[in-house]
Formats: sequence, structure tokens, C-alpha cells
Amino acid sequence: MSQPAAVRMLGLLLRDRELRRRFAIDRSAVLQEFGIAPDQASIFSELDSGQLDIQAESLIRKRRFEVARLLPETWLRLGSQAPVKFRQYVDQSSWPEGHRRHLTDASMFCRFLRESAPEEYSRSEHHWVAFRADDRSFTIRAVPDLSIRGKQRWGALVCFRRNGLAIRKAFYLRGGLIST
Repeated sequence: MSQPAAVRMLGLLLRDRELRRRFAIDRSAVLQEFGIAPDQASIFSELDSGQLDIQAESLIRKRRFEVARLLPETWLRLGSQAPVKFRQYVDQSSWPEGHRRHLTDASMFCRFLRESAPEEYSRSEHHWVAFRADDRSFTIRAVPDLSIRGKQRWGALVCFRRNGLAIRKAFYLRGGLIST
């Protein structure tokens, strides 16, 4: 077994709770399923299933921390259900990769919430993290939940890039005038 194959298999075990469960029950069947020959699988015979679970949970906590940091309003709205909803999302989603993975993860979590609990996520935060996660240079979106001086307002969220930096501007109607 090559080192990349071993790293890939370990990554799969850390990412997939069901695969870890099956691996704990019958290692040889899982390794055979992934085409790893028994004589090449010695590295996996030393793995402790409990330690794999602990490491996997540690990685999920890191993901949850990063997403909560990027989506503070959404996290606040979810309250005590935030970790539960995030776990549901993690269990049915793929792990994003690349240097923008946390932004992608936050955007994917918002999409998950839009389908399962649309009133509990911030559309303006979703638009902002989605913009930062991709390469668009300009977007404008009407959103019902701009947070302006502690109040939720309908408005327009304008996102653009200038000199490589992502910038957002919010506009809303106040007494017939456009305010920022």
C-alpha cells in the first residue's frame, strides 16, 4: 500500500462515522472493500477505534468553531440547537477542501439550514460567506435580515472585490431614504 493510499484511507475513516463503525466491527471487510490487501493493511491493525472516534470528533469541533465564527448571527438564532444542526449537516455532507474550506463549509451549512430550518439562518450572512468562498467580483442581493443598529431590516447587500479584498455594503430604506 502506498503512503497516499494509507493517508486517503485514514482521512476517510476520520470523515465518515458510518465507515468508522463498520471498521470497528470488521476491519478486514472494510479494507478489502477499499482494495487494500491484507498483507498491506498492517498499519490499520494498530489503529484504536476509540481513538479514531476521538480524533474525528476533534476535527468536527474545529469545523464547528470555524463555521460559528463565520456565522455569528445564524449561530445565535440556532441557540442550543446549533451543535445538533451542525452535526446533522456534517453527517450528510462532504468535507470541503482547499484554502477557502471554512467559508465553503459555512456556505454549505447555510444551504442545509435553508432546506431544514429556513427561519433559523441569516440570509445576509449566507450571501456574504458564499461571496467570499468563490471568485465572483460583484453581487447584490435583497435580504430580509440586515442587522442595522440591533434591528433586522430588509435591504440590499452589495459585495464586491477591490484590490483583492472582499467588501460588503448594506443599504436599507429608512423613511423613504436609502441609508447605509
